[in-house]
Amino acid sequence: MKVFSVTILILYFSTVWSKCPYADLILKHPNGETTDVGKTICPHEFTLPNERKNVSSFALPKHLTSEPDENAVTREGCKCSSSCGATGDDGFLCDWCKTEDKCGKYSYVYGAYYDYCTYPVIESYEKQSWKDKMSYIVSQVNQDNSYGPYPNVAIIFAESAQTSFDVHWDFLPNGRQKSIHGLGVVCEMKLKITGGNYTGVLEKGEASGLIRMGSALDLKLGSMVPGNGYKIFRSGKPSANWVSLYSLAGIEDGNFNFFDRSQKTHVPPPTGIAIPLGYKFQQASNCILQVGLSDAARYTQDGQEVSSEDLSFPYQLEFAPTEATKYLISSFKMSADMFLGEMVANIPHDNFGLFDIVATSSPAADAVVETIGQVVVTNQCTTSKFGDEKLFFKHQRIEDDFKERPWWLEHMDLGEVCWKDNVGVTPPPICVNGECDLTPPKKIVRDEKLKA
Repeated sequence: MKVFSVTILILYFSTVWSKCPYADLILKHPNGETTDVGKTICPHEFTLPNERKNVSSFALPKHLTSEPDENAVTREGCKCSSSCGATGDDGFLCDWCKTEDKCGKYSYVYGAYYDYCTYPVIESYEKQSWKDKMSYIVSQVNQDNSYGPYPNVAIIFAESAQTSFDVHWDFLPNGRQKSIHGLGVVCEMKLKITGGNYTGVLEKGEASGLIRMGSALDLKLGSMVPGNGYKIFRSGKPSANWVSLYSLAGIEDGNFNFFDRSQKTHVPPPTGIAIPLGYKFQQASNCILQVGLSDAARYTQDGQEVSSEDLSFPYQLEFAPTEATKYLISSFKMSADMFLGEMVANIPHDNFGLFDIVATSSPAADAVVETIGQVVVTNQCTTSKFGDEKLFFKHQRIEDDFKERPWWLEHMDLGEVCWKDNVGVTPPPICVNGECDLTPPKKIVRDEKLKA
């Protein structure tokens, strides 16, 4: 545990708090003009010619040597010649790719033209029915039930946290790795909603999709950190997704029973080695302890849009293991092989009620807290190479919910429930919208010395 903590902290301080090495620079050119590098959102292009590096002499970021994703789009409409990913130039904040045909801007650091990536809706895929999309993803899940070692969690500090909130796909972009929740099982399921007065996929009735379950961190680190991803496919629209967690630190007292604790869409503040993870997530949201649910309530499974006047979504969802679920998994310390084996072997799959769904209507003292239904497993759970490496569950910023219900903020102890006091309806600048900027705390004036 101590070695893991040191590794996390070293990578955290060297990446999350790093920024473009030229961000504090004002370049003074021979003609007397100056370039204020700190005002640019394109940190690569201002490297001095005499500081150009031989790109073959140092290790290139992995995404620059990976195949481009055909579905990724750049802000300037360029065609990527590499996959998209983040680098330390801006503190691993915004994804970018190398581009073809001299499109975008030139980076002297990497010796190539580049532009920042966006991940728009794939219209040809999303126009399908929810059944067709689910059938396709399930076929990918079931194609290979192998799994590898748990990925190094430190990878998260060298990737953009924003990507988890801004990709509108059911699968990860090329080059993107799951550094947390790296191993798990995938189960076909349905939401069986019998109560509440919510809309979209949370309305009364049934909605089908997938649940992926696993420990957020490697079990070798000594604790079980139960976490789930939920995906409800929708006709003509991107799927509804949300995630739940017990806590960022995991179950106390060495208990490895995945189903011993309820999970929520809100979690307590991070402690110990989870604190650096918390700061990393603040790249994407000012309230990292919560995820939004308004998108799930916006469209039904059949793709019918709910009007703004009728939109109804809960402040929080809790997923409480049913009595029959609580004893499916052993509580003693176990390896990933043992854990995944028990999950596959022990979870019943014939319309088994896995979790009760408890909804809290708002953060107000008089909020309605009620059980609105169950997560019901409908088919055999499985380990999956695709599930571990490609299946993606988009996170929704809670700020989206605050925009719809701004009065909620008046009833929240922001420092406690968001881990930050200055929280409103606006999230941090969003890369894919072109909002990110570098605002350096100081300026350094240095003469530009050009080689003859």
